[in-house]
Amino acid sequence: MKGIMVNYNGKEVFGPFDNYRSMLQISNKEGHFRVFLSGINDQLKPVVWLSEDLHSLDSLIIRYVNVDEPIVCTDDNDRDKKYLLEYMKLKEKLKK
Repeated sequence: MKGIMVNYNGKEVFGPFDNYRSMLQISNKEGHFRVFLSGINDQLKPVVWLSEDLHSLDSLIIRYVNVDEPIVCTDDNDRDKKYLLEYMKLKEKLKK
């Protein structure tokens, strides 16, 4: 599974490209910076994996990754982690 892995101050989130249109955005409105990792799935349901304020000296690492095994995200959203792990298990089952 290909996607964007974002590490923001030690918090890792993954925005997949399989069955999603993922977008990484950094915005600036009147000196107020924010970082967003969001997307929409094939059914056009919006998903937001990351939405945080950016401050000076924050750590932001962005990687394009290809993952062949389940990803353990340190995101607080347990539901999205559960769906991602179920997707990876189903994908492996269908390969067999």
